[in-house]
Amino acid sequence: MRMGGALARTAGDPDLAIATANAIAALPGPQRRILVLICYGHLSCPQAAAATRVPESVVKQQLHDGLHAIRTHLGRG
Repeated sequence: MRMGGALARTAGDPDLAIATANAIAALPGPQRRILVLICYGHLSCPQAAAATRVPESVVKQQLHDGLHAIRTHLGRG
């Protein structure tokens, strides 16, 4: 999964970068942790599952839910 590219595009738009950071901060802890590990830590879903000791299916669901919440927060979902 390649999510870092979409989040990296916020670098050219300070307002979008701040809004994205606020959206990430508003996520529940487990979703935020998974999103940060995958999008910023460049871990794969299996690696994030191993790091957090949760099933890969849970990692994928938390990532999906977290990205949806961010898109909604930014008015893009």
